[in-house]
Amino acid sequence: MIGLSINYLSQAIPGFALAGLIKRHFSGTRTAMGGGLISAWASIPGFKNPFSGIIDNLIAGRGEPFFASVFNIPEALWTAYEYDYSWVNHDLYLSPGFIMPFSSSNGCYYNRCSFCQDRASAREGFSMDKKTAVNAIYQTKPAVFFKSKNFYFFSGPKSFSIAEAISLGSTLVRNLW
Repeated sequence: MIGLSINYLSQAIPGFALAGLIKRHFSGTRTAMGGGLISAWASIPGFKNPFSGIIDNLIAGRGEPFFASVFNIPEALWTAYEYDYSWVNHDLYLSPGFIMPFSSSNGCYYNRCSFCQDRASAREGFSMDKKTAVNAIYQTKPAVFFKSKNFYFFSGPKSFSIAEAISLGSTLVRNLW
């Protein structure tokens, strides 16, 4: 199973091209596609998967429940916010250094921006508080965590306020370096 996330229209053509390559060269591999753009499309009344030859499953909303059901992973494990990048071969990483991604929110509580796909999909967002975020970062495998000098926090509007983000950064710097 290979999952692709398409959040913006500009990602659709490369995303579907990649899905086509996967199906052509690994025909037995199941594919799933989700993300903000797919969620918006799926919210259109009467929408059905028009990409069934390339994409086996379209996922509207959060992808975790779908993949957890496919791989029989209990909910307690996929909601624990534990990250494990120990499998990553840092020598093959296409960046000057490992960048640890960290998501602290999904969706949007505001849901009023005319340009945003979250509004179209009418899905409710979630956000973790600072304490949960810090604990999730601390629970990351230490060997990987301490190799990373760069963190990428991707967060929606429901995430941290500026003051909370500064506090989170200060807490991490004070306790980790």
